Amino acid sequence: MCARVFQAGYFLLAGLLALPVVVFGCSETTNVNTIDTSNLPCSDGEDNDDDGLIDLADPGCFGNPLSGSEAATPECSDGEDNDGDGFIDYGSDFGCGSPEGASEVDLPPECGDGADNDGDTLVDFPNDPGCSSVNDFQEFPDIGCQDGIDNDGDTLIDYGQDPGCASRFDGDETDSPPECNDDIDNDGDGAIDFDGLDIDGDGLIDVPPDKGCANGNDGFEFPDIQCQDGIDNDGDGLTDYGDDPKCSTPLDPDEISGLVVECNDGIDNDEDGFIDFTGLDTDGDGLIDIAPDKGCASGNDTLEFPDIQCQDGIDNDGNGLTDYGEDPKCSTPVDPDEISGLVVECNDGIDNDGDTFIDFTGLDTDGDGLIDIAPDKGCASGGDTLEFPDIQCQDGIDNDGDGLTDYGEDPKCSTPLDPDEISGVVIECNDGIDNDGDGFIDFTGLDTDGDGLIDIAPDKGCASGGDTLEFPDIQCQDGIDNDNNGQTDYGEDPKCSSRLDVDEISGVVVECNDGIDNDGDTLIDFPADLGCSGFNDTFEFPDIQCQDGIDNDGDGLIDYGRDPGCGFPADSDETDTTPECRDGIDNDNDGQTDYPNDFGCSFPDDPREFPNPICSDGIDNDGDMLTDFPDDLQCVSESDPREDI
Repeated sequence: MCARVFQAGYFLLAGLLALPVVVFGCSETTNVNTIDTSNLPCSDGEDNDDDGLIDLADPGCFGNPLSGSEAATPECSDGEDNDGDGFIDYGSDFGCGSPEGASEVDLPPECGDGADNDGDTLVDFPNDPGCSSVNDFQEFPDIGCQDGIDNDGDTLIDYGQDPGCASRFDGDETDSPPECNDDIDNDGDGAIDFDGLDIDGDGLIDVPPDKGCANGNDGFEFPDIQCQDGIDNDGDGLTDYGDDPKCSTPLDPDEISGLVVECNDGIDNDEDGFIDFTGLDTDGDGLIDIAPDKGCASGNDTLEFPDIQCQDGIDNDGNGLTDYGEDPKCSTPVDPDEISGLVVECNDGIDNDGDTFIDFTGLDTDGDGLIDIAPDKGCASGGDTLEFPDIQCQDGIDNDGDGLTDYGEDPKCSTPLDPDEISGVVIECNDGIDNDGDGFIDFTGLDTDGDGLIDIAPDKGCASGGDTLEFPDIQCQDGIDNDNNGQTDYGEDPKCSSRLDVDEISGVVVECNDGIDNDGDTLIDFPADLGCSGFNDTFEFPDIQCQDGIDNDGDGLIDYGRDPGCGFPADSDETDTTPECRDGIDNDNDGQTDYPNDFGCSFPDDPREFPNPICSDGIDNDGDMLTDFPDDLQCVSESDPREDI
């Protein structure tokens, strides 16, 4: 039995001198590393820096055989990773106590060195609450925000949970009241808090509320600014955010030079005879005298557009359908071409796939208001571009003889286009079976006797009727307040990160549902803080370009939801990418570039070029000796995706 092999490091001798020690052993180790010093500059017997001095005789080694250099520059300021731990010099490498440190080799972390480094009579992790793990490099004296105690009696403990803790090193857990609820005029504007202030206790407000407060939990009062001061600063008859379109947010300091929202300014900006999203009542009789401008998608649109084919009120292609929303060849309200747009088979009145069914809604052939030809199950909506021939999961037949027919009823159909009703995946949350043996069945529960009442309760492991698996009850879906914080399960307890979170007690704090302004932007939780995409987001983010209320790229569109350059609320760049259909590149490698040359583009701002549709690909796809539009009569246009019907 050989001796245990220890990793090289520093050991205290009699409390006086720290010396490097290397103990070598045989092959029976306890799974720790040994160090071969023969290749180290201060142990290799060579004069590595050509100063005539070798190894420990060289002052550049500072008496340390483990030193990574004989050079006189101390390891902790020589710009090299001398101990190979991925950290370099003082300020990065924990082995360096100062820039003059001779060696980068790490000392043992205080939280695992067996010593009471902070003098609080508690030694190392987990005994010393100043240690978060055995790898913590420092023990700290017990302080209020890291001592594991609810010092202020609000049932919240330490930094990360108690809002009274600004950091782990905060000595006081006591919460500071938010400025909008502290009875103080914090911003010196003569107004106090969200509710104002009753000075004499007579039940009447003596000091008016501060408009800088969005609610009583706001952390900050703001000085009155133009877009929340109750004054029509620009004299346009509109006051503050919500009324004056030049106020982009309640915190907009300028009501005068703000962005003009053309679709709500009472002006015919594009000179097409139509005004704004709602039209205009010119004589105040409550009736619209000038019709709405179809170029406006909402009252917040910054631009009215000149009339173009898909919003001009004209049936430009003579098909009896007019503009976007009615004519399927209009892909958007700003589509300039009502004539050559993509045909939407599920709304064209034609049996495109030859299965005797027509469109998403079916067809009334005699105009009596009754459907004469049944809807085509191959259509998921009236905007579908293709009808599909009947396949098993939409053919109205119980192909596998299980008593369930097609997508929406048979769980083995994953989509309406699933060709196989027989070997599909079983969806446990809709199969009438207690798959996980917890006494609960499916997403909806089960009515066993057909009386219309649920006899077996729903399984909380099912998030929807489409879930493929039931899960046994676990803490974040068991209906029990396991951590006794007054909040139960996922959706209520922020420490549950999902329904499948097994631990309701030590879960991650969900900042977007904790009632705290974690990122200091005066907005709290979802949906008020734009940095939160939902109640279960773990972080609030500081305002960034796609949520800061500023038109950062100067395109007249602001933030996520309006500026196409924003892919998500926390996107830090509003700059738009150029759509493929006007970027000058043959993105789909079909030999044609951009709109209108590439038939895969339906309009200039189409974000994607697609390979040539079948009716313009130069191939006789249906083998009838006729190729593409107009030669193949089955093709109704160059953009038709099928030659065979």
